[in-house]
Amino acid sequence: MRIFLLGGSGMIGHAFIKYFSANHTVYAPSHKEADVTRYVDVRESIKNFAPDVVINLAALCDMEACELNPQKALAIHAHGSANAALAAERSNATYVYLSSACVFDGEDEAYSPVSLPRPISIYGKTKLMGENIARSVAKHVVLRTEWCFGGGPENDKKFLGKIYSQILAGNKVYAVNDKYGSLSYLPDLALALERILEQGLFGTFHVCNTGSATRQLIAEEFVRLLGKGEVIGVDSSYFEHFAIYTAPRPKYEILFNSWIPGFTPRHWMDALAEYVPEFQGLSEE
Repeated sequence: MRIFLLGGSGMIGHAFIKYFSANHTVYAPSHKEADVTRYVDVRESIKNFAPDVVINLAALCDMEACELNPQKALAIHAHGSANAALAAERSNATYVYLSSACVFDGEDEAYSPVSLPRPISIYGKTKLMGENIARSVAKHVVLRTEWCFGGGPENDKKFLGKIYSQILAGNKVYAVNDKYGSLSYLPDLALALERILEQGLFGTFHVCNTGSATRQLIAEEFVRLLGKGEVIGVDSSYFEHFAIYTAPRPKYEILFNSWIPGFTPRHWMDALAEYVPEFQGLSEE
């Protein structure tokens, strides 16, 4: 397959480029070359590459930034999805839009692909807009996932990367114990997407590793496997005092996996055990 990837500079982008480049031709233009908010840039870049698949990973992942600048979130998640979807359709390419469990309100303990979205944050609302735009083209894949890890220590700016930085600094790790989510190891997520694309499947898919956890449990397992660090469980109000995480977040961000022929998800603990040695090598230097 010829794969055109938007948003390749982030953690997920790096992991996808690494995975798909092994067996496919991948082109991931820089933001300057193809700004997702500019249709002409995206259209010309896609047209010139002539891909089979357009994967849109471009996102404003900082939920607080989305609350402070909803116009920017709208431009990237919704207008950007429209630009990429239209350009993909005009090139007869499958359009893949990466989304999140944040399109749900978190009142239910888990969600399937047919559950009714009801986002509570600007991030979730604008991602849902992007999803709906993706569904306006026939050849689309809306891929929902959550709590991603596995982009490599240098690119991991998410939860595990932050934990590791705290451990290296000699600090205790404070992790929330009253919110629950599914986890997604990026090489496994990429494999699932590859299976979807190879079989020409379209629609909305949920892909995560099996099992669910709180941030505290994830941190404790990471520390156990790493062999260093100390974790202290706190409820979510702890961070509200520091005004660090102010955007509304669902209590439950757990997804029921879609059935994808040729793909069997493994438990997140098994995936984490595969990933942690990448950090151990660095901690020994």
